[in-house]
Amino acid sequence: MKIHNRILTFTIIYFVLIAFLSGFGPLSFGAGLGGLAYLFLIILWIITLGIYFLIIRLKNIVLKPIVSRLMIAVMIGSCLYLTLEFTYLRDGLYPWNGRIFMISQEEQLHMEKEQINSKIDSLEQAVRANPDDYQSQTRQGYLLNETENWDRAIEAFNKAIESNPRYFDAFYGLGESYCGKAQYVLAVRAFEQAKSIDASREGVSARIVNLKAAHRIK
Repeated sequence: MKIHNRILTFTIIYFVLIAFLSGFGPLSFGAGLGGLAYLFLIILWIITLGIYFLIIRLKNIVLKPIVSRLMIAVMIGSCLYLTLEFTYLRDGLYPWNGRIFMISQEEQLHMEKEQINSKIDSLEQAVRANPDDYQSQTRQGYLLNETENWDRAIEAFNKAIESNPRYFDAFYGLGESYCGKAQYVLAVRAFEQAKSIDASREGVSARIVNLKAAHRIK
């Protein structure tokens, strides 16, 4: 019974520590709702074990050996599984790098950049197969904007515009590329072209007004 109680106490402390580190510290199960779901389940298990602990201690219940062994197995198993969840089994967005805690911001940015570059390469292949695929060209341009590769993005948007001169997304993305290069006159022209196609999207009218006011463009 003493071993049972010690393992029970250890399990509760372990789960409380993990809940604290994942809620307020650097411990990571992944990202977004998946991490919140695990945190909720951890707290639920803490409450369950706490109630179990109080029942045993307050009522001085003596467990049968088979029940005690079963509970010990469950508690040790839950600790092992939880450990796996923030190491080997962690969310694919933040794969395990050999450390318990969440990957560094630099590593995260590097991973995201690699994912974007992979998407850009895939779109490049799609464009080579179909040079008139203005949607793929435009998506490629937006991804290039994310990596601040403004010149390549401008080239991609211009190719999309050649294929479809009435495509709002291409002109709007082109405007963002010129903003990235601080070429605000060209950015305004691109946004005005986008506005002429659809003035209701992306707050394009306000974007034009703000750019003209900020950079004294007539």
